[in-house]
Amino acid sequence: MALANATSDPLHPSGDATSPARRHVHAWRDAVWASDLRATDKLVALAYADHASTGPLRVWVAAERLQVRTSLGRTATTAAVRRLRDTGWLTLTSAGVRGSTARYALTVPGAVEREDQADDVDVLKHEAHEPRAPRLVSGRDGLVSPHDERVSPADPDPLSYPLPHPPTRPLAVVGDGTDERNALLDGVVEEIRTRPLARGLTAAAVRRHARELRTAGWTPDDVARELAAQDFTGARGPGLLRYRLTALAQTRPTPPPAPRTADCPTTVTRDLFAEDDAAHAAAPPNPESVAAVKAIAWRGRTAR
Repeated sequence: MALANATSDPLHPSGDATSPARRHVHAWRDAVWASDLRATDKLVALAYADHASTGPLRVWVAAERLQVRTSLGRTATTAAVRRLRDTGWLTLTSAGVRGSTARYALTVPGAVEREDQADDVDVLKHEAHEPRAPRLVSGRDGLVSPHDERVSPADPDPLSYPLPHPPTRPLAVVGDGTDERNALLDGVVEEIRTRPLARGLTAAAVRRHARELRTAGWTPDDVARELAAQDFTGARGPGLLRYRLTALAQTRPTPPPAPRTADCPTTVTRDLFAEDDAAHAAAPPNPESVAAVKAIAWRGRTAR
């Protein structure tokens, strides 16, 4: 029943349904349905397709959100994501930083295989001894093109064997702190999405609130700590959450309270004497004291 309900409209629709990005997401969802994946993996994959609001190359779903959408436990969802990544349905584009969620690209293993087969047909036209070099990065989707181009015969072959095909995977983006800033922004977005009242907010509204909070200096941990301390009892819509997020963006985050050390108890002379008396009472009797007590008792009886 949960798998049948997973094909409903996405929670955060964004962009034109006829845009290339949305067409890619729809094609990826159809490929998932037609594949021989297990039901749990399909359920998790469709949850990722529903959250592809920023395009098929930057999809992220928080662990708590994924559990709510699939009604599965953390262990089951983590194992399903790992299997989708190992089989090529999800390709890691950015690892999580400081508590943020990792981002994946929606890829179809069958499409890559078909492109490789078409590429092998082109290779038959080349001479067996001619080396091949990979093409440059495609500007259309940021992925390495699986096609090869012929090297000029005048260029010497530095190797005695042909070069293998480059792996088809997203390229790592090198920037001056941009990745970390984007990761922090994505982390704030995920912290807002984990709130139950955030279901009524659009993806654009959530990202706008996250951008305002980041401008004010809020980190994902600050937002998580502050929202956990808020009382949303009785709220039925996202209005209260929207109001609280706007109010937080107008303030600066407060550092978490430092752990308090246990205060040393005040010791008075009376307590010291009481401890000494208790120690003497708990100690075994001294043989000399016992003998002295017996002697006193004996003298008392003889005096009578």
